[in-house]
Amino acid sequence: MLLFQYPNIYISEKNCPLLIRDCEMAMVDEDSEVPGALKKDRNVYKMDMFDCFRYFFQSFFTDYASRITLGKAA
Repeated sequence: MLLFQYPNIYISEKNCPLLIRDCEMAMVDEDSEVPGALKKDRNVYKMDMFDCFRYFFQSFFTDYASRITLGKAA
């Protein structure tokens, strides 16, 4: 939800095709006990690029990230 609500994110289709693929493929794991957890399957849902992208925002934009709770801006 963090990235969905972040304003003005542009990803280069030419330079970041794997990240775009991960973003399009990311799915919430409805069976997970952790709200908003993504499906993790090393064969299909590797999400390595998406995870790195997410970690970047959580690390360097902590003020914004701390206001996002379960998809709602606090």
